Amino acid sequence: MGEILGIGVTHYPGLIQPDEAMAGLLNRTLNSEQVPDALKDPVRWPEPMRKEWADPLAAAREHRRRLVTGFREARKTLDAFKPDLVLIWGDDQYENFREDVIPAFTVCAYPDLDFHPWRHAQRLARTAERRPDLRHVAAALDAGGLDVRPAQPADAEELAVLQRACWLSEAVANSTLDIPALSEDADEVRRGFAQWQTWVVRSGGRLVGSVRARASTETPGQWEIGRLMVAPDLQGRGIGRALLAYAEAAAPAGTRRLWINTGTRSAANLRRYRRAGYRARPGEGRFAGTVDLVKDVPGADAIS
Repeated sequence: MGEILGIGVTHYPGLIQPDEAMAGLLNRTLNSEQVPDALKDPVRWPEPMRKEWADPLAAAREHRRRLVTGFREARKTLDAFKPDLVLIWGDDQYENFREDVIPAFTVCAYPDLDFHPWRHAQRLARTAERRPDLRHVAAALDAGGLDVRPAQPADAEELAVLQRACWLSEAVANSTLDIPALSEDADEVRRGFAQWQTWVVRSGGRLVGSVRARASTETPGQWEIGRLMVAPDLQGRGIGRALLAYAEAAAPAGTRRLWINTGTRSAANLRRYRRAGYRARPGEGRFAGTVDLVKDVPGADAIS
């Protein structure tokens, strides 16, 4: 009769990262606008979690010590068993599947893996050497915020150029060039400052992002956000999320609903806004070929 030995081990936090980065996932969670502020307050955390957070570096070192000790014990037990076959599998990675396509059982097998654990960090280091101006944005995000400032008339020329760079992909996705952001000149952008509160972000003197907002003239209690843009070469760094959160926070007292608009086929934008808590309204949006998305302000009476 054959024997089977089962050994379970954890896979996170990974030991490949330094102790200083061990709490990276928790830090990202605490900086997420999708997590209620009340849950970010350590006072509401379990006592063991508060104790670790009081000195996260010491907690990371102790975690590494326990993990390494456990791995060595698991290996010692496996060697003593003298197996003829070792079968290794990971967790089910539920988050990799869509909600309506969860298989009862799945196996993902590869003959080999080409693994480069430090490639991403090396790529970032090379980029920093070639483009030192990008360090300003990275440092600001690491510090927990960006230097967001009200747009000035002198910003209009750069902002007009940035709009064209950012909305070109939207034109391709929605098969139309009938997009105001693509055709506006600097004077039209400048006139928009009188109708919208507009903010910009600069990095090393370069205008790299912007967003604008205003109280609706048609729907009382609605705060409308628009022209959210980030330079294409800096997208994916969290700048857009930070700008959206900034515009939301600027809503005046009495705001009941947040509103934003994007193309019906702007898949990336739709995913981004849904992750931020917005829901698409039925039917066509305010402009042809667009969809309106809204988010109720917590504690305020909903707008029908």
